[in-house]
Amino acid sequence: AVKSVQKAVELNQELAGAHRLLGNIYLQQARAEKRPELLEKSLLELKETVRIEPWDVDSRQRLSELYLMNGEFEEAAEHLESIIKQSPNSYYAMYRLAQIEHETGNRQRSAELYRQAIVAEPRHQASRLELGRVLSELREFDEAASVYRDALQLAPQDVRLRVRLGYALANSGNLSSAAKEFEQALESDAENLEALIGLAVVRQNLKELDVAENLLKTALESDPDNFRARDALASVYQGKNEFDRAAEELEALLALPDEAYPYRERRQIQRQRAEYLAQLGFAFQELNDEERSLGFFRQAREMADGDLHFEVAYVQSLL
Repeated sequence: AVKSVQKAVELNQELAGAHRLLGNIYLQQARAEKRPELLEKSLLELKETVRIEPWDVDSRQRLSELYLMNGEFEEAAEHLESIIKQSPNSYYAMYRLAQIEHETGNRQRSAELYRQAIVAEPRHQASRLELGRVLSELREFDEAASVYRDALQLAPQDVRLRVRLGYALANSGNLSSAAKEFEQALESDAENLEALIGLAVVRQNLKELDVAENLLKTALESDPDNFRARDALASVYQGKNEFDRAAEELEALLALPDEAYPYRERRQIQRQRAEYLAQLGFAFQELNDEERSLGFFRQAREMADGDLHFEVAYVQSLL
């Protein structure tokens, strides 16, 4: 098939159908035979296709996917924009373009594109999930909760959606409603760690510290290296003035590998570690162990590398 199409291209370079077929064959071969070198050939043929036939939406879509695989976001976005202009109801192009906008830091534009995708195809759950996530990052928690509620109407048994709704409600300050969503999620999936941790944090915020402690211990039995559960448990013990237990949890957090921390950048991880060291300093102050307290404040200062917050904490510890 490849040889036949190549022959056709040799006879006439302007045969869009031949370039399209060749590009699609290369793409299928690359996937089926795990030959990534064929992806570049596919890309070149599809580029020729849309040069000859700019209105070919399907080829532009495949071309944009290939650019995305290469991390060439600008080129992918250009083709997705063209698709949307030619086909204003192309919800999938909007969805993919929204992902690019989010990846490149333009969250507001990303959210707007997800909204447009949902209008174009109201049953596209992936757009709702991503819109809710972006709105949460923008701290627009009420709208995020509304988006997740709409999604649940289409899939009422989806525990993942119910958990996300719980977090959006909790972050908007609607703690009682958040607790109900987490509890309902746990009725469907008793071992759902996200629901357990979410419910624990809600109970903590409602000052139900013993309940929160038990929920977090249950979560840690399933996943001892769960960062969020251990972080929340340390906070619960601090709230209960059980500083010896808080210190144990803080030291366990510091012992976790970088990969367990929910941050992308090394700088963010270092600052969080410095924060835990400072919290250990305060904990040992409460335990009247001034020597260890001072040592932890000193380590926090060194790790934070000039951060004024930790400089002040260190100086105060000397007084």
